[in-house]
Amino acid sequence: MRHTKTGSTRRKEGSRHTAAKASPSRGSRASAEGTSARASSAVGRGTSRSVAGVARKTGWKLRMAAPLGFPGTDRPHFLNSVGTADPAEQIAYLAELGFAGVQDNNLKQRGRAEQERIGRALEKHGLEMGCFVDSSKFDLFWGRNDKATQDLMRKRILESIEVARRVNGRNIVVSTPRDPLVPVWQETANMVDNLRRMAPLVEKAGMVMCLEHIWAARVPGLLMHHLGDAFLLARAVDSPAVKLVFDTVHVQGADGELLGNLARVWDEVGVVQIGDVPGRLEPGTGEINFTSFFRKLRDGGYGGLVELEHNFSQPGKEGEQAALRALQAIDAAV
Repeated sequence: MRHTKTGSTRRKEGSRHTAAKASPSRGSRASAEGTSARASSAVGRGTSRSVAGVARKTGWKLRMAAPLGFPGTDRPHFLNSVGTADPAEQIAYLAELGFAGVQDNNLKQRGRAEQERIGRALEKHGLEMGCFVDSSKFDLFWGRNDKATQDLMRKRILESIEVARRVNGRNIVVSTPRDPLVPVWQETANMVDNLRRMAPLVEKAGMVMCLEHIWAARVPGLLMHHLGDAFLLARAVDSPAVKLVFDTVHVQGADGELLGNLARVWDEVGVVQIGDVPGRLEPGTGEINFTSFFRKLRDGGYGGLVELEHNFSQPGKEGEQAALRALQAIDAAV
């Protein structure tokens, strides 16, 4: 994702999304439509045919991506619709639906052969790899400054870079527990230093560390629980290789004011993930107005992936297809 120039050298590169303006509230609709059309052209805009009982939608206004495993590798987004957890089959199905990419939090937990197979399937179908998690067990303390911890950080980031290359990926998610015996301000300063150490490695590889804050009600005991925590770290590091994850569940749950906060952190957004509140269910089941949210993304010229990271309110294939139809209706209303 890329930004246009906004007066800061740091914002010239950074992330793959293209902002027509510094804030989505000031975006040009014409520019957004041009961005959307270019993003959609790769999947064949404006045609439809039947796929698994729903209309094939290839003209999405935003670039949708679905997980190959959430919460685990045995639970891809369309498990029941496809009939298998095989990632290559999931990728083929998503391509039929006109999705632009996939997300795989647990990519590093897969074997190398499977990672390479995923990479080949993505290349075959013209899909993009979205986010994957650097350390899924919350066992790496980015707020520490001892040599052993810093060596482990470097080792894991280098591993993530190699994994990303196998799938032509770019966005590495970073979150971290906090040490209750150390003041928050000291941990925060240490994390800034550590991110600055790792950023040149990541930038040289053409990748981005995406900082994810997580709502304390879902995962307590982390260093980043609010959107502002990730935002301040990204701003302090001042590198195109450090951005943030804008996850609607964590933002709405921890801070609220989804649209206003999106505008405030727009220049630091590396990727968008969506789920509704409460329950992290599909859009349309809770309190978030996703039509307004999608419109803000589109009007601002967001060209990155919109990663679906949610469970389903109904079981089985019927639940998956109902959620897909609801997403299509929201997208059509934008």
